[in-house]
Amino acid sequence: MFVSLHTRKQLSRIKQNMLLLGLFLLAGGGYAIVREFLWLDAVRPGWLLAAVVLVLIGGVGVAVGINLIPLQDTFFSMNSSQLGFRLTLFGKAHRLRWTQIRSIDVTEDRVIFSLRQEKEVTLHLAHISDPKIARHIQASISLAALEQNVKVNGVLAHPARVAV
Repeated sequence: MFVSLHTRKQLSRIKQNMLLLGLFLLAGGGYAIVREFLWLDAVRPGWLLAAVVLVLIGGVGVAVGINLIPLQDTFFSMNSSQLGFRLTLFGKAHRLRWTQIRSIDVTEDRVIFSLRQEKEVTLHLAHISDPKIARHIQASISLAALEQNVKVNGVLAHPARVAV
């Protein structure tokens, strides 16, 4: 199973918005810097710092908009050996093998994977824009975990039988 969480059209729209916002901030910050140095008698350090920050943030927005800083694909994938996800455009991709998952806690808004190395990885369902897809992913993880004999909310699908 592979689900792309943003379509190409959505990514294109995000880049376009980042470019426009970046250009706006770049122009505003540039204007403020020119105003501080050329048109005012005394340079105000606080205003100058704020203008430089606007220029830097605007530059990052323009860099994202023209793809110098690429946006990552957001996805959820799962097969019989592992699952993987990246929910944010700049976030880290997680790849988890079923063998390294000790238990899974499924709640209304998140799925928490407890790993055998005493670490936890959280999949925040609120980061998924379509609630239907979020519910589908949540249900798919629960069913796959039961098939893999991983505890889901403290319940094991195939508990070990004790010989009497």
